[in-house]
Amino acid sequence: MQTDKRVRELWPDAPGDMTFYSVWEAPCLIHGVIPEGVAARRFIRLPDDVVPHLSDIGKSHADRPTGMRARVFTDAPAIAVCAKLQPGTPNAESASLRCLSGFDIYLGGAGQRRFTNVTAVPRNGECVATTVCHVNNHNAALRDWMVHFPCYTRVEEVYIGIPNGANIQTPPPYTYTDPVVFYGPSITQGATCTRAGNTYPSVLSRWMNFDYINMGLSGSCLAEPELCHWLSKQKMSVLVYEYEHNAPDPAHLLATHEPFFKIIRAAQPDLPIVMLPRPNNNPDYFYIGEVARRKSIVYRTYENARKAGDQRVWYVDGDDLLAGPDPDACTVDGSHPNDLGYFRMATAIAPALRAALLTSVKADAAWDDID
Repeated sequence: MQTDKRVRELWPDAPGDMTFYSVWEAPCLIHGVIPEGVAARRFIRLPDDVVPHLSDIGKSHADRPTGMRARVFTDAPAIAVCAKLQPGTPNAESASLRCLSGFDIYLGGAGQRRFTNVTAVPRNGECVATTVCHVNNHNAALRDWMVHFPCYTRVEEVYIGIPNGANIQTPPPYTYTDPVVFYGPSITQGATCTRAGNTYPSVLSRWMNFDYINMGLSGSCLAEPELCHWLSKQKMSVLVYEYEHNAPDPAHLLATHEPFFKIIRAAQPDLPIVMLPRPNNNPDYFYIGEVARRKSIVYRTYENARKAGDQRVWYVDGDDLLAGPDPDACTVDGSHPNDLGYFRMATAIAPALRAALLTSVKADAAWDDID
């Protein structure tokens, strides 16, 4: 088999009792890649015709694989992951190596997925990441394995190894197959979690069993019109957006936040949309000057939509995103969440997102009207 031969070129020590499958091919399923990427077998989150309209930093994030996942459904007691990454792990301040370049493996079906193992490439320039993950599976039950891709290091090839003779089937679909799209800054992308599975979109997806695309663009989430118009044409169950942190000033936010919403709403009148400002870990700071102004701009978009009769919008207050004891313990630098912060964000967003998902029932024919 050609795929298996390629894996053994990359990984000479690959277990000889396993057969390897590209994540682009059955029995694997790939998630979190935009349709243009799936068609071209490219690990991208933004299409080529949108990328030139982004900032230089934004362009650099279009093909970073945060939010991408591969799944297999097998009774195997172990799987292996072999991946070729671009050389050179990004040197992100306060970021975990496993977040930057790790493949984060979970096992279990809807509502039962649990962390099992993680691997990462070292910072010495090597570009092949490998791991073998074993579990106790004495009853030979079919199980859903899910492999989260890195949040930052670009991937070129990914393969999953299954022991020879194992029963392999197509993984069951998510409850919500049209993805939830998360558009936001480095917080959304997962810059400071320890593993890719700990971003708040990942946590919410495991809790509610929905597919998702993570469009977090660290330092470059600016609501460019070209991106907004492309996004307005995509199939989504829900859109969650928060980018005020990346707006260079309140004037930019004021000029783009409500127009962003209106572009999406004009194209998809029934799409549930959830808005949020930045997480608040310091109330004394959050209510003064520019930060308070930014929050009021986000809330005004929501308030104007509700006043206009839009029943499919939700707002999650920044005060709630890190709520609980010691909110100052929820970030690595006063701004970017750590794992505790991401968990609290997911907890705060969950009620609104769950309500939004329950309203997200679309007839297939309706998509014929989106140009």
